[in-house]
Amino acid sequence: MSFKVNNNLSLNILLYIIAFGILIGSGSLFRFAYSYNLIMFMTMLVMVCVVFYQIFIPVSNHNNKIFIANNFTVNLSGLILVMFFIFFPIMSDVINQVESYEITYFHIVMLMLTFLLGAKLRGRILSYYLKLIVIFSFISLIYYFTELLFELPSFVPYFGIALPKWSHFYYVWSVPSTPTIIIRNQSIFWEPGAFGFHLIIATLLAYKAKNKLFITILLIACLTTMSTTVYIFLSLLVIYQLFWGNNKIRFIGIMFISLIIILATIRVIFGNFEIPLILLRVITEKLSVSGAAYASMEERTLYSVESFKLFLDNVILGAGHYATHVQLKHIGASETSALAGLVAELGMFGIFCILLYVRFFKHFKILALPITLIWLNAEFLQYAPISLFILMHMADDIGQKLFPALKPGVQSTNNSKHYYSQINIPTFSFKNNS
Repeated sequence: MSFKVNNNLSLNILLYIIAFGILIGSGSLFRFAYSYNLIMFMTMLVMVCVVFYQIFIPVSNHNNKIFIANNFTVNLSGLILVMFFIFFPIMSDVINQVESYEITYFHIVMLMLTFLLGAKLRGRILSYYLKLIVIFSFISLIYYFTELLFELPSFVPYFGIALPKWSHFYYVWSVPSTPTIIIRNQSIFWEPGAFGFHLIIATLLAYKAKNKLFITILLIACLTTMSTTVYIFLSLLVIYQLFWGNNKIRFIGIMFISLIIILATIRVIFGNFEIPLILLRVITEKLSVSGAAYASMEERTLYSVESFKLFLDNVILGAGHYATHVQLKHIGASETSALAGLVAELGMFGIFCILLYVRFFKHFKILALPITLIWLNAEFLQYAPISLFILMHMADDIGQKLFPALKPGVQSTNNSKHYYSQINIPTFSFKNNS
């Protein structure tokens, strides 16, 4: 069995499956319709297959006459960082005697498999993840504006909260199970904030890819979430464009014209400007004691404050995985912030993880820090597959930047030879006699 080097359809399909599994395993309603453990088991099984393929499955060159094994390299500096990322949470969980080690095992396997995929394949998986998010965003916009303007007919497949039925495989959009002042776009995720969590990641990837079509679709989707976190992100994005973007005057003109078109469209369709006023009320209610949404804001703030206190009590090792869920039950606030969860449960290691996420958003210059903090503070998704995937990707990246792996005998910049640690799987060649 062999695969062509530059036209490997089988590998691309496997990478798409991994990207899809990571996506739906990170806050989507699919995890409620099906078994979350089964989704992630199948995803990690595919990851194992790809790792196995890289090492053992031969590939063929263009003339199909010579078969060679894949050249698979592992940077030992990156591997050492992986061991650190695995050992520290285990040590924290053991010392704190956490009630369940399920998330610990998942943490170990997810990080190791992500590392073994290699930087190139991880980059391709992120690009496929971007395409999938754009597809779901586009579909959600069709559903959203149809529901907003005409109301979706009963035969259209969408769900409020997915029931545990296998027949629900076909749904591609969801609406909140409880009525709201104005409909919010949450795509296939449990709430608009979870959708926004993915939109922020995808927007960064689209900016790095310089894909204007993807950026446009994602920004429109961001507007339809009605999420305070996402709107703060959009505000920071505007600042980024004004200071570091190209064609600043053109950007300001497009924003002004777009605002006029949006307001004119609302006026023509609805006959008034009630929707913008409702949207403004939804956002400001979180800051008003008398507002209906203030309870949600108060709960988030209380959780963050109590989590910070838990961090101060366990600065070095943290309180262990899901400690906030166990130790903060008495305050009546549910987990709402990955930022607070990371520092409370993983201590100084959690702060190091936050710094790696800041590096992931470095494309946004000095705004990378506030964008990262806003992104992490949105949802309790620090142990989601996409979060761990990004974390390991950046850990490996920083490892290679700090300790670049060179082949033995390679001349360095100071004209002295250094023998950096690198594992090179030998390449075998077989002649095709046919």
